[in-house]
Amino acid sequence: MNAFSRDKLRAALMKELEDLKNSYTAVAGASGRHLVMGLAANYTKKELYPFVVSLRDSGFTGDIVLFVTALDQETRDFFKQYNITAVRQWQNLFSYLNLQFARHVAYYDYLMNLHGNGIRYDRIFLTDVRDVLFQIDPFQAVSVDPITFFLESDVVTIGTCECNSNWIASGFGEKELSRLATKPISCSGTVVGSWRSIIEYLLWMLILSTLLHEDAAGVAGIDQGCHNMLVHSNLLAEQRIAANGDGVLTLHHVIGRETVYVSADGFVVDIAGNRFPVIHQYDRLHELTDHVLNKRLSLAA
Repeated sequence: MNAFSRDKLRAALMKELEDLKNSYTAVAGASGRHLVMGLAANYTKKELYPFVVSLRDSGFTGDIVLFVTALDQETRDFFKQYNITAVRQWQNLFSYLNLQFARHVAYYDYLMNLHGNGIRYDRIFLTDVRDVLFQIDPFQAVSVDPITFFLESDVVTIGTCECNSNWIASGFGEKELSRLATKPISCSGTVVGSWRSIIEYLLWMLILSTLLHEDAAGVAGIDQGCHNMLVHSNLLAEQRIAANGDGVLTLHHVIGRETVYVSADGFVVDIAGNRFPVIHQYDRLHELTDHVLNKRLSLAA
């Protein structure tokens, strides 16, 4: 996409953002409805089983919407069994973005179509799928209002992480990396918020995608760079930043630290035996993966 096209797109998105701020009324008629939404492209029942079964086993009875490509018959039956909505026609949205970033466009498009038909949710959880497990209904255990972002570590910063440094530098330049170097890393794979806050978040993610340096839009993981630019630039009117383990435990930077345990019944807990509501990147710790998946979810059978 050339600079002129990006400028036009950004202007249109800024207009949508302004319209949202000026005319969006409070959510009406949502009646406590909750939505979990994620990207599940090229996944089958095998990859989706831990996510879906643990979410339903947590007591969550709300809607699950997964954005998919092709589905085999076994996976279609699995979706029907667990009452999951599959969205297929979405890949052509914002074609200059990679798949991981394009999910944000797909989410926004889907939610705005619902809005146009008078359908809204009180609370929405945007999440990775393949490496996420639920241990408690996320909307019962995770602070939502107005929007909550989750940190990956209380030690590692953007500047001390090679991947996150590269995403900021390649997307927005060394000056922005210097500004954000001491900031903690927020994970783009789990975000929870109210309907309005999630819409605003997604709009800002799309706006930031038009500000990326040339060729950066195709870089794998660049959505994390945009996400951290958003989180640490005060672009949203209100937000909450939760420490790692406060609602969501992300394991990438936790491995090797004496903070995570597995209970006898197969749940991931803290030293006091309290369950973490959501586990992200559970497959980074193989003994945890084997114990939880095989014992609690009976995947060995």
